[in-house]
Amino acid sequence: MPTIGGLIQLLTAISAGNIILGDYLVFSIASVMARLEVKATDRVGGKVLAIDRQIAVEVDLTEQLAGKKALQNAAATIAERLLPRIVQPAP
Repeated sequence: MPTIGGLIQLLTAISAGNIILGDYLVFSIASVMARLEVKATDRVGGKVLAIDRQIAVEVDLTEQLAGKKALQNAAATIAERLLPRIVQPAP
């Protein structure tokens, strides 16, 4: 790979008036759509307390990273909706 000094010498030798330098990065990305379903059940009576589901979409460098982020986001969203419905306030 030529150095900047070498490029300047070359461009000076051919009487170039301007120098334009650039750089690039090429990478692939993966997108994932994850659907998470959760059911909260009473341990003693077996009664279903709540059921919820959430779809989340994420993009990252690998499918595994995108999938992990999508599931984390879906779980956080479900927790915000589900916990107030199933948690009993302290007396």
